[in-house]
Amino acid sequence: ETLRQANEAPILRALTACVRPAVVAAAACTDSGRTREARCLQCAVLETLALAAEVNRGAVGKLFAHEGIMLQLATWDKGWQAGGLASDERLCLALAEVYAHLGGDASLVADKAAATLLLKHLRVLVAHQTPAVRCRGALAMAKARAVHPALRSAVVSTKALLDAALGLLTAAQPDLPGVSRGHNAPAAVSGAASRPGQAAVDLGPRAPLSVYRWAVEALLFLTATGEAR
Repeated sequence: ETLRQANEAPILRALTACVRPAVVAAAACTDSGRTREARCLQCAVLETLALAAEVNRGAVGKLFAHEGIMLQLATWDKGWQAGGLASDERLCLALAEVYAHLGGDASLVADKAAATLLLKHLRVLVAHQTPAVRCRGALAMAKARAVHPALRSAVVSTKALLDAALGLLTAAQPDLPGVSRGHNAPAAVSGAASRPGQAAVDLGPRAPLSVYRWAVEALLFLTATGEAR
């Protein structure tokens, strides 16, 4: 914790030096009609913030507040909706990971417009077809519910979020002969793999194992409320 606090200021300076020119360049590309270049720069900004938040989310939270990132996202959102936000997996993954790290940060709900934008994006992310995006969206939504009580009535229902998180826990499990999805119990896995003469069963995950991490974190925040428990 002491090291994290000591690193916060230099990381914030480095992020500001990287992000500010990229934001300006993205705006220039948008104004000149170079929408593809603008979206690539926007993705790069969000991916940089996601990587930094993995190391020091406090620095990224301060950057959101100091640089007005939510206002910038509102500007970018106009172009995203025109091109279809959900169709851009790279953009959705970066945005979902930033929100997953900062879901409890006050800067995301600093005013009604920021909170409305956050909820608008989270509804898209938590319903995304890709598990890697959906698990991060579920965590961000769960954090928003747990940390900002005023948002609980406006976000996706607790049951829907629980179903999403539990579904994601099985997304990385392998398909086993004669075993339906969602019921891959240890005994079933062991029995299927150890019968004499049976062909080897591929127990490799069907989705990145990182999906487990985000789904479990989402369950952690969801069960902070009595309703979910």
